[in-house]
Amino acid sequence: MVCTPNNRFTITGSNDKTARVWCMRTGKCADIIKDFGDSVKCMGVTSDSRSLVVGSHEATRQLKMWSLNNKGHCTLIDEFTGHHHAVMTLHITEDDRFLISGSRDCNLKVWDMHTRSLLASFDFQSQVKVLAISKEIGQKTGFYKGVATNKSGMIGFFDVMLSTALHPSKQKKQGHSKAKKSGTCNVV
Repeated sequence: MVCTPNNRFTITGSNDKTARVWCMRTGKCADIIKDFGDSVKCMGVTSDSRSLVVGSHEATRQLKMWSLNNKGHCTLIDEFTGHHHAVMTLHITEDDRFLISGSRDCNLKVWDMHTRSLLASFDFQSQVKVLAISKEIGQKTGFYKGVATNKSGMIGFFDVMLSTALHPSKQKKQGHSKAKKSGTCNVV
């Protein structure tokens, strides 16, 4: 379950293969998303309350992004392709630039929210169950610290440093941004 930052909607996921958007003011269901082949496991909303990302327990097409309008209706925008099993946890960075997802395929993945491209992947050695990411740290643009737990109960701490290499005007010409990536993931 997640609430939009503007406090207008709550979105819930279910084992009935749906996500529902609830109006906080009326308590009524504004929309039902039925585009899942299995249970909904996690979700996140961008800081402007206009985009929703949902992870599900499907074998493919596990990570999808929708636009969310001011009436609570959702329209599928795109999918993040790269996980090979259920997405169990996700986090959208405070600046809405990156999505970090954890899966039963034993990987943490970092995505560009604008291009939906995969920027980095970390082998977590077991199914990733829970994930938390810090706010951007210090003066280093794109530097985040994170922690995740896996099915075995191990905790992994990781650092991710991501920054776009091109200016927005140049990104338009090439169709997507190229990103510098680096990171470490230590499981303890």
